[in-house]
Amino acid sequence: MTGCRYLLLKAFAAAHEKIINGFSKEDIWDAGTTTLIGGLLVPIEVPGGRPVCDYFPLGEDLHSRVLRQEEKYAFVCASIGDCKAFLYSPKEKKATDITLGNRAGLDATDPGGRLGPFVGRTGDPDLRNLHLYFSLCCEGDIIIVMSDGVHDNLDAYSLGKTPEAVGFPAGTDWKDVTPQQLGIAKSNFMCKKLVEVIGGVVQPDAGHIAARLIEYSLVRSHVRSPLSSRSPSLGYHRGQPCLHARKSAPEAPGGLRQVPRQDGPRVSRLLDGEMNRP
Repeated sequence: MTGCRYLLLKAFAAAHEKIINGFSKEDIWDAGTTTLIGGLLVPIEVPGGRPVCDYFPLGEDLHSRVLRQEEKYAFVCASIGDCKAFLYSPKEKKATDITLGNRAGLDATDPGGRLGPFVGRTGDPDLRNLHLYFSLCCEGDIIIVMSDGVHDNLDAYSLGKTPEAVGFPAGTDWKDVTPQQLGIAKSNFMCKKLVEVIGGVVQPDAGHIAARLIEYSLVRSHVRSPLSSRSPSLGYHRGQPCLHARKSAPEAPGGLRQVPRQDGPRVSRLLDGEMNRP
């Protein structure tokens, strides 16, 4: 899997270079920023029986176990920011959070990392949560990749659930839960909610799952706020044309993660909640 890791990191580096290409040191901060997730699904070759598979779950120490006979593929992905990948097994009606831990906090305005100019004096990328993930897959499994605009609708905290609803003792406050406990609890809730949204179709395909997630997210967005004010963040930024995607703005609702600039009007456009380009 070393080759897969190298290719993914090389692709992420190329994406960052593409974002800042054409900008000088003086106007580098006018370039956009974006979160990114990408992966490779590769067959596992078994020349002499089922091998022992070495892998690093969540950046922990090396783990090893014997592969099951049906585990014939591996999904290797890299992620920076708060996009997520899930593995859904139609056979077991079970979802697994491949990117467990990539956004364990409560602040949805901070993606945890991004490509494009954000830190340092020369416009370096924000690599705080750049991470590689690995998941074994069986034939028929479905890999689901989504932005925070979708998975926020599966999030217990975003849905207004109490800590007690996800297994913590009564009276627990969200802010008193450790990041690790929070990440695991929110991930478990997301996986159960995802299975619920997909429904009981025996063998759902990608089109079915995408349609169900879009429908569910649109309904949840409408429930959270009336149609006339469905996008408070967009309304705020329409009235603040002089913006720059460098740091979080506490006064800005939603997840546009920008702050006002002082050196002239530069109107930013938001594409699908992720890409911010001049």
